[in-house]
Amino acid sequence: MNEFQGIEGIDGWRTKLNSLLDEAKQIASGDDLEPRLKMSERLTDFILESRPNTAEIQKLDKIAEETATALLLDSIEKRLEAITARTGEFIRLTKEFDSQAEQNKEIAESIRLKNIIATVNSATETVNAAMKLKESLKDNVKEGKIAELIDETVAVVEKLRSNLGKLL
Repeated sequence: MNEFQGIEGIDGWRTKLNSLLDEAKQIASGDDLEPRLKMSERLTDFILESRPNTAEIQKLDKIAEETATALLLDSIEKRLEAITARTGEFIRLTKEFDSQAEQNKEIAESIRLKNIIATVNSATETVNAAMKLKESLKDNVKEGKIAELIDETVAVVEKLRSNLGKLL
C-alpha cells in the first residue's frame, strides 16, 4: 500500500508533509547518502500523489520539492539549514491557509445572511401584495374562497418570515 493512499483535502496533505519534514530533519543530520536519497524519493512521491492540484497543494509541493533537493546538499549544516528554512515556510503557509479558511467562512456567513434578509423582504412584499388583492375582492361566494386561500397563504408566508427573522 502506498503511504499516500487515502489522504484527502488540504488538511490531510498538510499533515502528511509535516510528518515528512520531521523525518527529513532527522535524516539530514546523518552523513549516510542512502536514507537521504530514499527520503528525497518519498518527497517526490508526495508531489506526484498530492491532489487536487490547487494553489494550496502546489505550495505544499514546492516545499516538498525544495526539501528533497536540500537533502542532497553536501554538508550536514547546509542540509539542516535548508530544511529548517522549508519548515519555517511550511509553518507560515499553514498559518496563511488557516487565515484564508476563516475568511472564507466569514464570507459564506455574510452571503447566507444576505439571502435570509432578501427572503424576508420578499416574504413581506408577498404578504402586502396578497393583502391588497384580498381588499380588492368583492363579497361573493367565489371571491370569498379566494380570500380564504389568501389568508391561508399569508399565514404560511408569515410563519416562514417569522422563522427566518429569528436567524437574524
